[in-house]
Amino acid sequence: MQGPTPYIPQPAKAELVLRRLTNRDIAQRLGVSEVWVGRVLNGRVPPPERFRRDLAELLNLPEERLFRRREELFASTTSGGSR
Repeated sequence: MQGPTPYIPQPAKAELVLRRLTNRDIAQRLGVSEVWVGRVLNGRVPPPERFRRDLAELLNLPEERLFRRREELFASTTSGGSR
């Protein structure tokens, strides 16, 4: 059995789905590449401060609700209560 994937999606990804926004929509509104948005939201690259701030402003939500540090994301998938 394989271990957890090294790429863990950001919470912002779910928020975009709920709002029926695509990576293309976000890329066009923020002036970045659609592919790059996908890489950030899928956890392949860390979100730069400016992107975090701009997306939070666009969605009118706090950054903390949209993004987690890689360590926080990984911890939430591995803490299953077993000791």
